[in-house]
Amino acid sequence: MTYFNLQGKTALITGGTSGIGLAVAERFVKAGAQVLVVSRRSHGAEIAESIDAAFIQADVSAEDAVKTLFIQAKAQIGLFDILVLNAGDGTLGEPISDTATELSSISTAPCLASSTARL
Repeated sequence: MTYFNLQGKTALITGGTSGIGLAVAERFVKAGAQVLVVSRRSHGAEIAESIDAAFIQADVSAEDAVKTLFIQAKAQIGLFDILVLNAGDGTLGEPISDTATELSSISTAPCLASSTARL
């Protein structure tokens, strides 16, 4: 049974080489999407290849790296239809309120800011 069809769609998934991000990437590939996974770990290329996805190594907690990521992603897969902001460092801290200053310290916030600027 096909739950959803992503034929002809492209997806960029940060944190896509382990855990939930990897599971999403695998499912998107099975649904027909062209998937680009992003990880700060160099061994991510092997993981991406094993699920038939493209790979870019980048640390999305660094704004300059995110800018470069979007340039590379556009060259590699063109414009993307789906953006999954899954990267994180796995640390727990105090809850934050929804202020721009506090949100800017979250690892995917620079990615979100850059993605909206480029869309």
